[in-house]
Amino acid sequence: MTCCGNMFERFLFTPPMKYLNEYRLKKSIELLKGTDMTVTEIGLACGFSGASYYAESFRREMGMSPSDYRRNLDERTRIQAVLKL
Repeated sequence: MTCCGNMFERFLFTPPMKYLNEYRLKKSIELLKGTDMTVTEIGLACGFSGASYYAESFRREMGMSPSDYRRNLDERTRIQAVLKL
């Protein structure tokens, strides 16, 4: 690892590429929640090289696909709306 990489990991306690992927995934979650962009569009907008790599990375970290995550958000939103009535 480079000197910069070592310093990065020393101060942030994570390797630079892991940090970058986590940041990209967090940004993608914001887009899944707040936009109607497709999963492919979100993956590309967040810097993933393709939809399959994005979905694979998302599944590895979140335990579900981006589409399932969005679907679960929609279900929770509907349930919360009914409970507020």
